[in-house]
Amino acid sequence: MAARIITIILALLLTAVSAAAQQGGPKTRTGDPQTKTALAPKRPPTLTLEIASVNQKAERVQRASAGTVCGGDQVIVRIRSADPSITPTKYAWVATGGRIIGDGAEVIFDTTGLPPGSYHITGQALYAGFGICNGDCAAYDTKTVRVTECPPEIICFTSPVITVSPEVLTLKACDTITYMATEVTGGQGYGKVTYTWSASAGKLTSNGLTARLDTCGVPPGTEIEVTVTALSEFANCTARGAARVLMPAPPPPHRELPPCPPFKKGSPRVDNACKLVLSDTVRVMQSDPQARLVIDAYSSPGEAPSIALARGRNVRDRIADGSLGVALDANRITVRLAGVTRDGNHIRIWFLPEGAAMPPGGQEVDPGPVNSERKTPDDELHNQKSKRKPQR
Repeated sequence: MAARIITIILALLLTAVSAAAQQGGPKTRTGDPQTKTALAPKRPPTLTLEIASVNQKAERVQRASAGTVCGGDQVIVRIRSADPSITPTKYAWVATGGRIIGDGAEVIFDTTGLPPGSYHITGQALYAGFGICNGDCAAYDTKTVRVTECPPEIICFTSPVITVSPEVLTLKACDTITYMATEVTGGQGYGKVTYTWSASAGKLTSNGLTARLDTCGVPPGTEIEVTVTALSEFANCTARGAARVLMPAPPPPHRELPPCPPFKKGSPRVDNACKLVLSDTVRVMQSDPQARLVIDAYSSPGEAPSIALARGRNVRDRIADGSLGVALDANRITVRLAGVTRDGNHIRIWFLPEGAAMPPGGQEVDPGPVNSERKTPDDELHNQKSKRKPQR
């Protein structure tokens, strides 16, 4: 009923428009018999309004069908007369919204700016009136165009990989680190994006594009992978990023090797018993080319501190000069002065695998260049002292 009322109102409007337009136009000579014969209709003229096609001007939207009209589209509307032998003298158009482009038998209904809803378009054809028209007459028809709210076309992210920074990091126990992820980019219509974080170890708290990792309780040597996944509200668009945290393994422990037997009082000479111990030390060092050796040298009560340095240097030299069958690099050996012995041992030997911490002990000294056993100045000094010693 409402549509019929609207149609009547539109028809009245069109009649008023056409009447005003014809008042100033040329008059038809009604007395001309030929004109009467050519134009006079045998029955009142009728027409049909039809939707010819939809020009899809709205871009990147989802349509239910090819005939769906989205806001911004242009609808081609055409008047088709029931009697093709009768030619209208004028056309008129009116619509309840939008814009009519053109003024002939075919026009464009432009829906730009229209909200979703139903819009009525009425087309009118005016005829010069003769015969049955009893004066000028008109025919009209109305069509309804439904403008639909077309959702945007879904295009997933153009950035399927999320950058997470820092990408790789080495931490200590109970360190915390804050991660940040880049936001997805590109695409449209996928709705809200949710970012979900996870970690293979440790405690992770997150909020959107940021996350915080607490490594307390994570065993040393563990590699933690932190990941973030973006998921769209519609169409299951996804993106992913990851970063790694390295929890270093604890350093290997140092260990003490068997010591040399006590040295004779006042003597720095490496005797055969000590050489036997040092031969085992050399073999241990050969098993780990990256290992280091620490020699702590002591003096006995009443001995000069210099005797401890001589003992440490001679032990270093026997290991490095090849007299034990294998010459080790002297740069791998550290000599320290450890003071006065408390247990009678004048040489203590420490084995340090790569990465091991230095054991507590004496003060590191520079023992000088390596001397071969036959040219050791300490032995010469000891021999000279022995010769001057009075006989009893």
